[in-house]
Amino acid sequence: MVENPDVAAELMPALIVPQLLFAGVFIQVNLIPEFLRWAQYLCSLTYAIRLVLLNEFSECADEETLGPNPCEQTLQYAGVDEMPTYAYWVILFAIMGVFRVVAIVMLRKKASF
Repeated sequence: MVENPDVAAELMPALIVPQLLFAGVFIQVNLIPEFLRWAQYLCSLTYAIRLVLLNEFSECADEETLGPNPCEQTLQYAGVDEMPTYAYWVILFAIMGVFRVVAIVMLRKKASF
C-alpha cells in the first residue's frame, strides 16, 4: 500500500501493538474499556491465543479440584468460552482470506500505475 519499504516497516508496530493489547496478552479482556472491546474481534491474535489456551488448558479445566481450578480461571479470564473451538478456526481462516483478497486488490492497483 505504500511506495517505500521503509515506510511499511515503520507501520508494523501500528499493526502489532493493538494485536497484543486487545488479544489479552498483557491485560485481561474484561479490563479493556467497553467502548474499545469490539477491537479484539478484528485481531487474529485473539483467536490464535484462545485456540492455544483451549489446547493447553481444556483437559485440566475439566478436572475436579478442592479449590478454584486455575486452568478454568485462565480460560475464563481470556474469554475463551465465548465460542466453540471450530468457530475460532473459521474466523482465523476468514481473516486470512480477507487480507489475501485485499492484498491482491492492492497489488493490482499498484501494477496498473
